[in-house]
Amino acid sequence: MRLRWLRDARADVHRIGRHVAHDNVDAAERLLTGKYAPEATFPAGDVRADDPLFQEERFHRNLELVERLRGIAQNYGVTVAQMALNRTLRRPAVTVDIAGAKRPAQVEENVGGQGRQFSADEPRRIQTWLDDLA
Repeated sequence: MRLRWLRDARADVHRIGRHVAHDNVDAAERLLTGKYAPEATFPAGDVRADDPLFQEERFHRNLELVERLRGIAQNYGVTVAQMALNRTLRRPAVTVDIAGAKRPAQVEENVGGQGRQFSADEPRRIQTWLDDLA
């Protein structure tokens, strides 16, 4: 039963993914993957070339934040993206978080951080870092 549900869920994600437009939220989520190096450049025509999240100083500050977040996430055995999804879903006003995924493995990874309990101090520390970026 579980395998059938997972197979059906994967099919739904693929079907929906082909029809959902990507926007700035998608770009911000990509920052959380940790796949960008400080020296990364984006060619003309690439959406990131014009996105403020990926511009010079702000891009470098965002990468520094991701590294700080990685330190916390590693302490709990999760990725930065898993920790972010967990944090989002713990907000009282949030009932669902639609995380982008291209492959079934990404869906499985996204849910990997759910159910983890973080110390009460972590959200305050993260919020301070976010406030410093503003």
